Amino acid sequence: MDTKINELLNAKRPVTLSAMARELGLSALETAKRLPEGMASFAPGAAFDYVWESLSRWDKATFILEHMGNVIEVSAKIACGKHAMGYYNIMGGKSPLEGHFKADEVHEIAMISMPFMGRESHFVAFFAQSGDVMYSFYVGREKHELIASAKEAFLQLKAQYAAPKTLIVYSSRTGNTQKIARAVCQGAPVSHLCSIDDAPDTAQFEKIFVGFWVDKGVADEKAKNFLSRLEGKTLALFGTMGGNPQEGRARSFVEKFERELKESLPGNTYRPLFMCQGKVDPRIIDAMNRMLGEKAHDPARLERLNAAARHPDEQDLKAAAQWAKTCLG
Repeated sequence: MDTKINELLNAKRPVTLSAMARELGLSALETAKRLPEGMASFAPGAAFDYVWESLSRWDKATFILEHMGNVIEVSAKIACGKHAMGYYNIMGGKSPLEGHFKADEVHEIAMISMPFMGRESHFVAFFAQSGDVMYSFYVGREKHELIASAKEAFLQLKAQYAAPKTLIVYSSRTGNTQKIARAVCQGAPVSHLCSIDDAPDTAQFEKIFVGFWVDKGVADEKAKNFLSRLEGKTLALFGTMGGNPQEGRARSFVEKFERELKESLPGNTYRPLFMCQGKVDPRIIDAMNRMLGEKAHDPARLERLNAAARHPDEQDLKAAAQWAKTCLG
């Protein structure tokens, strides 16, 4: 496989990352991760805003979209947009490149230095969950030469993600904690984001955000096991629960959990805990309904469940992102 990749990298014919992937029988993202060491670094899709803002500081970039054998190119200075109606929108004549981008569907972003027909080339590729390239931005050229300032900005961005010092891991059963983790990444964009199941060696990371969900009044087992292995780190924990963490028994849990965590793992430095209400797993609701019988229809209980079902909401996500920024400060 490595021999074939090197052959394609040195080919004198046009070979894009997507074309290379087709020849290798891999997804474009898998192919990017098989490139020789030092050629690529990776950012989580949740860092979309941070990466896009970096692109907007280039003097010129070339936007490339491949679709059904067609290649669309737009060379321009990239403008920043605004999130609305589920899209990242660039409008109003700020740039020749306008449109509506599904930022939430970006799974991963790669900064890649890869020769094209024997010429030095650098680009940022945005990948979907499938591993396909959604679109790319190449460092712009003037008179066939790379623009030095844009190249330098690209290399700085690539270097940031080559060895991030912040790790964000999460355990999520219904998706609540995963949503908060993505919001945390927006507040701490130069980080490595992944599920606890895919957590890397933590040695290189100085700050670690750990997400969990509340199971029977305590953090879930995966999160507890991960935390038990950490020492000498700066930890910031975030979690989701069915109850409102600002009220009653739920608030008592938050205070007790935070106190007991610091006592059980004293070898770490802790940032304030972030807790958020989240929709309760329907399977848990069904089990509780069978156990409670007629009491399952208690109006106060139903109201609590309905309230939980509305979270995490946009305000929760904004609060999580702001909390993450504070933790890094």
